[in-house]
Amino acid sequence: VHWQNLPIALYPDENGTIYSGSVVAADWQSQPALVAVYTCHKDEGNGAYSETQCLAVSTDGGHTYDKFEANPVLRSSECDFRDPKVFFYEKTKRWVMPLAVKNRVEFYTSKDLIHWRFESRFSNGQKEVLFECPDLCRVRVEDSETYKWVLLVSVNGAQKQLFGVQY
Repeated sequence: VHWQNLPIALYPDENGTIYSGSVVAADWQSQPALVAVYTCHKDEGNGAYSETQCLAVSTDGGHTYDKFEANPVLRSSECDFRDPKVFFYEKTKRWVMPLAVKNRVEFYTSKDLIHWRFESRFSNGQKEVLFECPDLCRVRVEDSETYKWVLLVSVNGAQKQLFGVQY
């Protein structure tokens, strides 16, 4: 309800411009912290670019962040590799990261937010679109004790006038 405008907490560096990501509450080096997992977008010249996933840690409630010295924590040969949405899945005791990669979503897991392992991918076959900002959440089925996983993804298909969110 009440918001306060604070100074910028993350600035571009040698890894690139700071793009979207997510922040999770985690134990970091035996202390409670907020860990930002975000995309760094780097212009490589002549219209080429690369995108990697990086970490920054806040121990003061998100007012300031220190970038992880071993950034990036996840790389790809794909140029469109962005928008990590990280959450902890209690059943497996692992962090889960859906990530937009061109026209698909890739899923990674980690025990420590630093070392990531590819698990699987999803694509609906639309080649002319670019997926962005995926989110994976559990939703309770109405009038039931059953839950289902729902994947949401923003769709950018400028050439075909395809925009919106799919699930």
